[in-house]
Amino acid sequence: MEQESSVRNSSRPGTRERIVEAAFSFYGDFVFKKVSLSRIADRVGISKPAIFKHFKTKDALLEEMDERVFSHLTTVLQDMDPILREGRLGDALSLIIGQLARNREETFYLFSTLPGIKIDSVLMRLRERGVRLFDDVFAPDGSVKDKDRYLLTVFTSSTFLYFLLLWFSSSKGDECGDASPFIEKLNSFIQDGLEGLECLTDFGGIETACGRGMSAARPVNRAFTALVSVIGKKGLQGVTVEAIAGELGLAKSSLYSSFRSKDDMLASLVSEELSSLYATILESVRGLEGYGGRIYAIMRTCMLYFIARPGILSIFKGIVLSGMHPLLAKGACGPELEALESMPPLVPALPDLGIRKFDGNLLLSWFFSLPAMLYLHCQGQGWDDEEMLLAVRVMYGFLSSGISGTAKGGAL
Repeated sequence: MEQESSVRNSSRPGTRERIVEAAFSFYGDFVFKKVSLSRIADRVGISKPAIFKHFKTKDALLEEMDERVFSHLTTVLQDMDPILREGRLGDALSLIIGQLARNREETFYLFSTLPGIKIDSVLMRLRERGVRLFDDVFAPDGSVKDKDRYLLTVFTSSTFLYFLLLWFSSSKGDECGDASPFIEKLNSFIQDGLEGLECLTDFGGIETACGRGMSAARPVNRAFTALVSVIGKKGLQGVTVEAIAGELGLAKSSLYSSFRSKDDMLASLVSEELSSLYATILESVRGLEGYGGRIYAIMRTCMLYFIARPGILSIFKGIVLSGMHPLLAKGACGPELEALESMPPLVPALPDLGIRKFDGNLLLSWFFSLPAMLYLHCQGQGWDDEEMLLAVRVMYGFLSSGISGTAKGGAL
């Protein structure tokens, strides 16, 4: 939540530092609209022209913010490298989780500005700064040279992101308090996996059920396809009723007969597509027994759906990582979401992560977000459909057994 009061600090740092602090203070949550220099100046208590005495351009200010974030990350990851090589995985994880959890504004700034919410670009920039932690994962040109370690990296970073967001959300404003219990619990969770979740050895029957579910998928709404096209050209902020109408070859007034506003149109179209995904998953899990079978079916069906209909992921950052719930409001997605949420428990017991109001529905959201993040990363690396589907099996292995038996060498 943005705070409109001026930045105050009893030690009264210099004006340049106060400007940087003010700019970061807008990142107490995800920010998708650019923060104006006028608002930053108001928060510092100076005029907008006074900013230019310290930063020649707004880009110069953003470069300063980038430098601060990546300098801190570089220090942490360089400290992690020898710890990992000594086999102290828990200590290494505590360092990076702690850096992200204890620096809320820097964390939200990083992920708000992350291209396509893919971690690869961050790791490449850290490599340019001398971080050698991921040399065994990536080739010099940024392509993946060790797929197992890459999947481990995607799983770990995606899990950091998801549960950090939940923890920040459950601890509003600056009231996060002592992060140590959360850091310790998330660390153990990532290392050990979901308690009581069985290891799967025979995927065949489950994968057949997922194919059955996909065969029942609903047709794509033409208006949703138009929305995806507009977002691809102009971004989520560039979506207008007029732009959608233009893609469809219709008059703007014809869309207003179906939608009250742009926001209504966006929510309705995305909710309809999500409802289609949920209905497909319900068909996939029908008749399956066991915790692991249902979880794996959810994740594989999501991946099959994203491969066949990637449009929903073009707005993944704007919808899933904005102020909206990852699955949108319950009422917006109809009975399919209610049916999913009323399924038998997906795990024997919920993990204790120190997150207030954590429930099975939030865990279900994680099972959706993991294949989404996996698709975005693997597709960006040019993996084919079969490689991405095999990667879902690997992800399930991390869920059931954790990463402690998989992390090797100096790479996460």
